[in-house]
Amino acid sequence: MTRPLSLARTLAFSSLSVPLSILSLPIVIYVGPYYGEELGIGLGAVGTVFLVVRILDAMLDIFVGRWSDRTRWRMGRRKPWILVGAPLLLAASIMVSFPPVRPGVIYFAVAVSLYYIAWTVVQIPHLSWGQDLGGDEAGRRRMSAWRESGTVVGALMAGLLPLIVPQAPGTSTAAHAIWVLGIAATVLLALTLIAALLFVPERAAGEAEVTNAEPLWGALRSMPVLAAISSILLMNFAAGSYNAVVLILIEEEYGLKGAFLPFVLLQYVICLATVPLTIRVARRAGTYTVLVGGVIVFVVGLLAFAAMPPAQPATYVLALAAGIYVSTLLVLTPAYVAEFAAADLAASGRDRMGEFMALYNLSSKLGAAFGSGAGLIVYDVLKPHVAGGLMSPGRVVGCYLPVAIFALSLAALARSRKPITFA
Repeated sequence: MTRPLSLARTLAFSSLSVPLSILSLPIVIYVGPYYGEELGIGLGAVGTVFLVVRILDAMLDIFVGRWSDRTRWRMGRRKPWILVGAPLLLAASIMVSFPPVRPGVIYFAVAVSLYYIAWTVVQIPHLSWGQDLGGDEAGRRRMSAWRESGTVVGALMAGLLPLIVPQAPGTSTAAHAIWVLGIAATVLLALTLIAALLFVPERAAGEAEVTNAEPLWGALRSMPVLAAISSILLMNFAAGSYNAVVLILIEEEYGLKGAFLPFVLLQYVICLATVPLTIRVARRAGTYTVLVGGVIVFVVGLLAFAAMPPAQPATYVLALAAGIYVSTLLVLTPAYVAEFAAADLAASGRDRMGEFMALYNLSSKLGAAFGSGAGLIVYDVLKPHVAGGLMSPGRVVGCYLPVAIFALSLAALARSRKPITFA
């Protein structure tokens, strides 16, 4: 059994999640409206680029996971990949955050492609590294909690920094947030990268079995694995559709100018506050039960928000529901998938944590890409033809479509409860 890390090393490991989270928020929320509307590329074009790039990027996931499992360098299996990917991610962040006056579709596609490739090269080894360090089920849940708490801290900073830094006159909310967060993430990524690589160990070479040459896709023949991965993909599709238009929904359709950044901040304060509760309840009730509960809370919040009058209290309801849901999604889904990797190791002797984390990352990013891309395209189609009210384009894409997809995700998650078998 792997001994638990000291608190200092755990903090050094999880600190890398802070800038990664700060970098992810502009891509998820601000980049679509900024490039699509302000820079004139068009929401439909932006959505199409997101779809195509994420599909192509998805092909890289399994290879990165597999190669990081097989890497046998002196500094470890995971660290070399993070060391290579982080500078590329910094370059991509600068491209996305500080585009030319008229960037065009090609510039946007290149910048977003580099961003997602670099993100994969850093994200999958970092996820796998944490699960390696966890050792057993409780340890993996602990490392997930610390890592994703860093993610939530980054999200809090992403919500707070644009409010603290003065906004230049004539600058939109999206442009201001992208610029501020791009600078903050660049500085923090450099600092936390040094801390993690220098002070956090990897598993000793003798503790990790050599990965078998059999491809991981065979694991998807196991219904519980396929169901779990499908459920995570659907959850992220629903969240991607919601994230694609929530800024437009709050500030334009609801007319609450300036309310979005405080909403994001409140959402992640709630998320961070509920992480310890998520872990405690999951220890007693089980990961599956808490995941189901988190989805149900968000569904109820989305429907309540869509039905409420366009006023500030509606955003409080949505922030509460979204914060609780994001806590369960971030903390429990990687640990849930890691349990399948542990079962595979026990059954076959193959240590494929990196590949299982690649499957997790693949399902997350494809779901978010399809959700965000499809959401922007549907919104662009509905906007000229549908007026406001309960069936406004923002409500359809940001509330009703996610609710329908979440229902499908719960059906898939239920199938993952069957006994696990591997060939």
